[in-house]
Amino acid sequence: MHTELVLKILLIDAPLTIALQAGSSMARTVTVRGGSAPYTWTLINARNWVALSGSGGDSRVLSLTPTESGNFSFTLSVRDSTAPEARAGMLTISVVVSPAPAPLRSPHPAGCRLRRRVHRSIKP
Repeated sequence: MHTELVLKILLIDAPLTIALQAGSSMARTVTVRGGSAPYTWTLINARNWVALSGSGGDSRVLSLTPTESGNFSFTLSVRDSTAPEARAGMLTISVVVSPAPAPLRSPHPAGCRLRRRVHRSIKP
C-alpha cells in the first residue's frame, strides 16, 4: 500500500506504517514528485537497520532489516534544488517490529543420541 503525502511542493509516495518481524527484511521504492532535481535525501532518527539506497532521479529504495522488536519511527526528508529557497517534503514512517518466532526445540535433551531400533523377525 502506498500513501501520498503532500508537504509544501514535494510529494512523497511511501508507506506510512510498516509491520515486520525481527530478523526479516523488506524493501520499498520511495518516489518524490514535484520540485526540481537533483534531490537531497536524508533519514532522520533512523535505526542502523534502516537504509536508503540509489542515486540520481526521483526514487530511492528504502530497506529495513530489523534486529530488535518494538515500535520505532523515523523521518524521511527530501529537499529539491530550487534556488533561492529549496522546497522540502518530510514523511514520518512508523515501524512495528514483532519478535522473531522461537526456534523449534528438539524433544530430546541436548547431547542425546537417538538409537535406531532394529526389528528382527524370529523364524519358527
